[in-house]
Amino acid sequence: ATTIITGPTTGIGVNTAMALASLGGRLVLAARSEAKAEALKAQIEASMSNPGPVSWIELDLRSLRSVAAFAQQFAKMSDAGGWPPLKCLVCNAGILNINGRYQATADGFEETFGVNHLGHFYLTRLLLPRLRDAAPSRVVYVSSGSHLGSFGTTDIENSDTLHRLAKPDEDTRRRFGHRESYGAYCWSKLAMVCMAKSIEAKFGSSGVTAASLHPGSGVPTSIARQWKVAMWFHQKLISWFVKDLDQGSSTTLFCCLAEHDELRGRYFNDCAAYPSSDLATPAACECLWEVSEALVARAMIDPRPADVYIGPSSALSLASGCGFGKSEVSGTVEVHSPEIRSQQIGDSQALVY
Repeated sequence: ATTIITGPTTGIGVNTAMALASLGGRLVLAARSEAKAEALKAQIEASMSNPGPVSWIELDLRSLRSVAAFAQQFAKMSDAGGWPPLKCLVCNAGILNINGRYQATADGFEETFGVNHLGHFYLTRLLLPRLRDAAPSRVVYVSSGSHLGSFGTTDIENSDTLHRLAKPDEDTRRRFGHRESYGAYCWSKLAMVCMAKSIEAKFGSSGVTAASLHPGSGVPTSIARQWKVAMWFHQKLISWFVKDLDQGSSTTLFCCLAEHDELRGRYFNDCAAYPSSDLATPAACECLWEVSEALVARAMIDPRPADVYIGPSSALSLASGCGFGKSEVSGTVEVHSPEIRSQQIGDSQALVY
């Protein structure tokens, strides 16, 4: 089988990738840095007697065009190389903006939302045809217990609210600080919980399931290492409460290897199903899915980073025109940029370089 993992070159991603490689299947490292990916590949080969084949494909979740290019390259390499079916997608990558300043992705979205949720949403969407073809298959979302925290709003069944979280207005961007940064992180991790539920609801009957998970408190991830004072406190004073990297990757690996019926969109903590936020209602999950499709469609049709608010009705009509949503669309999509063309990947239409 083939497994794809995002964010494999730092933190718990390294341990997760090494454990997956030891299982003998093909592992695809979806990462920005070729040098780091090759170093990890060398580490895998040096530490194991018979690891599975490991490949690197560039992926920058800050750019939806990079996500589309990854999906295209994966399809090309998989088909040409006769790779085994894609059985598992591990959405492990994540960021937390700790500088207290507003930052945006290449497509103009709030960066934490764009990387942690929207990039993974689009990646999942593009790979779903292959996951369906390989059923039973799964998507594993590395969320966080932080999704249970406060991020400034609870009205996430409202598409207007979700659009504003994805693309804050000028006043919100101007006063963006540490509180808003952490709120964006909590919200993005709640979105990953919702994604797992949505995958099961929409594609469970087709043999594709999903799970979200909390890797553990105090796990020394690349995010945690940015909080130097907090990490010193953890290491010196409460080290008996926290997990090391091997322990931090254990729940991810559990979700990768557990029986299909154990997952079913559930949220996991310490390798066991655990209650998730009450905010992750079916209505909220569906609203997030529709808004995410609309945002991706708009960004891929018009590549100019837009600061303007996109209303849900106009955005959802754009989603239908990009091969998303309830409408079945065929043919080539009109785009505003000559360097972009439509590319058919499975039965999903994506706009790629």
